[in-house]
Amino acid sequence: MLGLLGYKVRHFIRKIAKKRRFICKISPKTAKSFINEQFKVLLLQIISTNRILKSMRSTFFVSGLISFSLLFFLSSCGDDNKVQLDLLQGKWTIDKAFRGERKTELLKDLFFEFHEDGKMMVNISGKPEQTKYELIDGVIHQTESSLDIDYQLKSLTDSTLVLQTVIRNIPFEFYLVKSME
Repeated sequence: MLGLLGYKVRHFIRKIAKKRRFICKISPKTAKSFINEQFKVLLLQIISTNRILKSMRSTFFVSGLISFSLLFFLSSCGDDNKVQLDLLQGKWTIDKAFRGERKTELLKDLFFEFHEDGKMMVNISGKPEQTKYELIDGVIHQTESSLDIDYQLKSLTDSTLVLQTVIRNIPFEFYLVKSME
């Protein structure tokens, strides 16, 4: 900023020096008026340059912040799904289940078994059946079965799994543990 300001001042002095002959031929009052006008122009240029620099700095800061955020967001998107798929593989047995707000014992033998090839074994309909599944944005989509169900993945660790779903307008929440079989 000081370099730019110094340039403007030097430019102003050169401009006055070039006009010296003109200033000497006019009255002192007119010369003073001329110098004041030139100084006002210089100040306006400095102020506008300062505004431009400030807006450029804020623009660069905002664009840099947006770029960094976008890069961070995009770099983290793809890995989560793969990590979740890796953790999801295997057999999960019911620890406890809730039907609505109440704990239920009707699903005491419930299990889910997820395979790498996009297939799963589940006995939610009462008997074990093999179906297909997809994990997209934290939702397990169960397809090609007697009940096509979407399970919201609420929590997943290497040993626990919490799923939520709605079956026939009734909300269910399943707390599962990884089987060591």
